[in-house]
Amino acid sequence: MFTFEQRAVSAGRTLRVMRLQSIKMILAAVWLLVAVVVGVAAGVTSAGGRVALAALGLLPPLAMLLLWNDPPETMSERIRQGRR
Repeated sequence: MFTFEQRAVSAGRTLRVMRLQSIKMILAAVWLLVAVVVGVAAGVTSAGGRVALAALGLLPPLAMLLLWNDPPETMSERIRQGRR
């Protein structure tokens, strides 16, 4: 059985990870939306321009989603897991 404190720590870590994932998804969506608005405002019509716009809109958010990792487990969280 878990104590109240252990459940609270576990829930807090889960919320931090979920919050980070939400922040990453929101930033990626905003970046993509801004890229589309800039492309429409600039009047991009050529195929090369559309490819460049797609790369500008998709590559940075994709890199952010793949390379921005969850925070590492803290020492106190490791100790609590070891005590279980």
